[in-house]
Amino acid sequence: MKNWGWILLLLFVMPLVSATIVIDDDFDNLYNVGDLVEVNFSVLKDYDVSGFVEVLLDCDDETFVLKKDYVSVEEDKKKYIYLESPLAIEGDCRIEVSFLSENERSV
Repeated sequence: MKNWGWILLLLFVMPLVSATIVIDDDFDNLYNVGDLVEVNFSVLKDYDVSGFVEVLLDCDDETFVLKKDYVSVEEDKKKYIYLESPLAIEGDCRIEVSFLSENERSV
């Protein structure tokens, strides 16, 4: 029974490690080889936190890492990130951004 008390205490004391990710641009779904992908997104957290932000490109069952950076986000301040990359593949593509335990996927 004592173990349950410690677990509950840790859950209330530990801050939740999640963030809000917003992809700011309308992302085209269909791309050709050589097209330029531009992605603007922001990350917001209600306390200071640092971690890796990863931007993935998912095109027709193939997934590529476009960017992976270590970023610091200050409490209640949006961290704006911009990415521009030419594509080496074509197809129906989606962008997925992840930071800590949060993921956001383009429509």
